[in-house]
Amino acid sequence: MNSGKILFISHEFPPIGGGAGRNLLILCEELQKRGYRFEIVTQKSNIPVCDYTFKVHYVNGYRRKTFETSFLSMIVFSIKSLLFVFFRTRGFSIVFSNMAIPAGITGALVRIFYNVPHIIWHHGSDVHGGRKHGTSLLQRIILRAVWRYSDVNCFVSEGLRNAASFHIKHAETQILPIGVKPDLQFQFQSKKKSTDREAPTATKSRDRRCGKS
Repeated sequence: MNSGKILFISHEFPPIGGGAGRNLLILCEELQKRGYRFEIVTQKSNIPVCDYTFKVHYVNGYRRKTFETSFLSMIVFSIKSLLFVFFRTRGFSIVFSNMAIPAGITGALVRIFYNVPHIIWHHGSDVHGGRKHGTSLLQRIILRAVWRYSDVNCFVSEGLRNAASFHIKHAETQILPIGVKPDLQFQFQSKKKSTDREAPTATKSRDRRCGKS
C-alpha cells in the first residue's frame, strides 16, 4: 500500500460534468485497487450524489446544470474549495488538480502556501478554451500563473501537450491517457523535500450510472 495521500480537486465529478469528471472517476477506481489513499473535493449540485467507497467532499458552487457550468460557478468553486482545502491540507503529500481551470487555481495556491507537490491533469478545454480562435487573454493569464506553480503537468494526448509545452518550461510534462495503463514515473521537486512516486494510471471502468435517489 502506498503511504502517501492524494487530494484531488475537481469542479466536476459524476453524476455531474462530462469527460473530465468521468476520467477522474476511472483513475480513482484504479488507484483504489492499487491501495492508494486519497480524497476528492468537488462541486455540489441539485442532483443526488453517488455512493462511493472513497471519500468525496462537496462544496456548493451553485451549479444548476448537469453537463454545463458557468464562469460564476467556477469562481465560486475556486473560492470555496480553497477555503475548504486550507483547513484539510495537512496530511496530504500530493495535490492533484483535475483540469487547470478552475481546479488548478486552488491547487496552485495550495502549492504556494503549503509547498505540496502539485499535479495538473489537462483534458482539452482547459488548454485551448474550446474556442475557434483559441484561448482568451484572461485564460492565458490564468493558465500561465497556474502552470508556474505546478510540478507535473499531465495531458490526455500528445497533441494537447504540444499545444501547451511551449509555455511550460519549468515543470515536467507527461501523457496520462484514458483507458490504458501508461508506465509513468512522477518526479517531485519541492523546496523542502523531493519524493518519487509511482504514477497513477487509468484503466477502463465499467459503465457506471450515478445519481441514486
